[in-house]
Amino acid sequence: TVILYDLVCAGSVNPDYFDFHRYTTLEPYVDDLLNILDAHRVDRCAYVGHSVSAMIGLLASLRRPELFSKLILIGASPRSPISKSPFNFQ
Repeated sequence: TVILYDLVCAGSVNPDYFDFHRYTTLEPYVDDLLNILDAHRVDRCAYVGHSVSAMIGLLASLRRPELFSKLILIGASPRSPISKSPFNFQ
């Protein structure tokens, strides 16, 4: 099974769903990812993420490591300006 989703800030998503106050860090995006996986009753998965989605997957795996069997991170940047993670090196 493959689950694809767009971040709430993507152009393909209804802009009414984007809350400028909520999405000031990557943590709400992590919440969204985990909620999607929970809604689909995923108990273990391999995650593929590119750019900011790679960082979202990494943060999700830190929060719930038992959920992820593998992370495939393409172009992940530890310097995301909206990340308040331990990987936000200045």
